[in-house]
Amino acid sequence: MIKNIILCIFGCIITAFTFFYSTIALGVIVSILVVTLFLSLWGQDAIVTKVKQYPISAIISVIALYTTVIVLIAISHEDFYNDSKTLTLPDGFIASFYASAFQDLIFYLLITLTTAFVIKYIKVKDPLDYNFIEKILHMFPLIKDDEIQKDYITHKMNILSCEIIQTEKTIVYQECDEEFLKILTNTNSIYRNIHHNYNVTEKIGSLGVAPDASVIEKFKGSHWGELHHVTFVGNDPSKTSEIPYKKFTGKSYSDEYYINLKAGKQGRLTTNYWFWMDMKNEGRTTPSFFTKEYIIFLKNETQCTLEFVVKSNTNDDVTFSLKPGEDWKSKPFKDLVPDKDEISIKITNTDELKKAHKCASAKTDTDKNDPAGTETIVENPPVPDNVTVEVDTTIKINDDSKGGTNPKTK
Repeated sequence: MIKNIILCIFGCIITAFTFFYSTIALGVIVSILVVTLFLSLWGQDAIVTKVKQYPISAIISVIALYTTVIVLIAISHEDFYNDSKTLTLPDGFIASFYASAFQDLIFYLLITLTTAFVIKYIKVKDPLDYNFIEKILHMFPLIKDDEIQKDYITHKMNILSCEIIQTEKTIVYQECDEEFLKILTNTNSIYRNIHHNYNVTEKIGSLGVAPDASVIEKFKGSHWGELHHVTFVGNDPSKTSEIPYKKFTGKSYSDEYYINLKAGKQGRLTTNYWFWMDMKNEGRTTPSFFTKEYIIFLKNETQCTLEFVVKSNTNDDVTFSLKPGEDWKSKPFKDLVPDKDEISIKITNTDELKKAHKCASAKTDTDKNDPAGTETIVENPPVPDNVTVEVDTTIKINDDSKGGTNPKTK
C-alpha cells in the first residue's frame, strides 16, 4: 500500500512537467494514478471483486473518470483565461468539446459492447471444468494417441486423487513362541477424494503380507496368519468393497479392493489381521497414500515385558518398555509421503525374551507333576471376528541380522 501511494506522488510530480505538452496523455496518467490510489486505499482484491461483479458499471466509471480529468485539466489551462484572470471559453470550444466527447463516447461504447458480448456469449472453458481425461490431456498433450500410456497415467492420477486424513493403527503383541511373536493388527483410516469434479471408482487399494523365511519354515504345512476382513465403505454404502476371511499360507499373500468415492467425499477403510513375526525383525510401516496424520497404538498382551524403540524420519526417536497389559500411544506422525516416510518399530530385549521363554518351558516340564509348583501360562482369548479397524498401510519387517527376504505386510 505504501509503495502504491509513493507511486501516486511520484506520478503527480511527473504530471506537473507534462501538463503543458499533452492534455490527453495527462488525462490518461491522472486516471491511472487515481485508480492506483483507490487500489491502495481499499485493497486490490476488494476492487477486483467489484469489477468482476459489475463489469459494465466499472467501464462506465473509468470513462467518467477520464472525461472528468480531461475537463478539469482543460479549464485550468491558461488559454481559458483572459488578462483579468477571468475564465473564458475560446471560440468554438463548446462545439469542439462536444464533438470530442461524442467521439470518445462512441469509441468506448464499442469497446464496452464488444467486451460484454465476449463475456456473455464467447465463453472459454476453465481447465477446472475439464473432465478427468481432458485434464490429463491438457497436462500431457503428447499422449493423446497412446491409449496404453493414457490408461497408465489415469491409474496413477486416481491414486494421487486419494488422501488419508487420519489413520489409527493398533498393534497388539499377543503371544511369544520361542523366537516368534504373534501380532494382531487393527487399522482404521479415513480417506478423502481430493478431486473436485471426478469420482474415484477404481481398484487401487491393496493389502499384501510376506513373511520371513524363518516364519515359513516354522509354520510349514500350516498357516502363519489370518485375515479377518478388509472393508472400504465410501459415501455410497451399496458399493462397499470387502476382502473376506482368509488364511495366510505359502510364501506371501496379496489382494486388492475397490475405492469408491465421489468428488470431495470421505470414506472409511478398516482392516483386521494377525501374523507371526520373527521377534528380532524390525517392523516398518509406510502409508500407501499421502497421510495427513498417522497414530500408532501398541499393546502388550504377552506374559513378558517388551522393550521398544520407535523411529521415523518425521518425529523424534522414542524408547520405552511395556509390561504385560500395558499400552502406548504415539504422537501423531504428520504429512507422511508414500515410499518416502516410514515408521519402524523394533523390540530391543529379544535375548531376554528367548531366555525367559526357555526358563518358563523348563520349569513347566520339571514341575508338571507338582500342582503347587506348576506355572500355568494363560493365553489370551481369541479375538472375535467382528473386531474392526480402518487403514491402508504398508508394513515391512526387515531382519537386520540376516540377508535375504524378511516378513513384510502391505
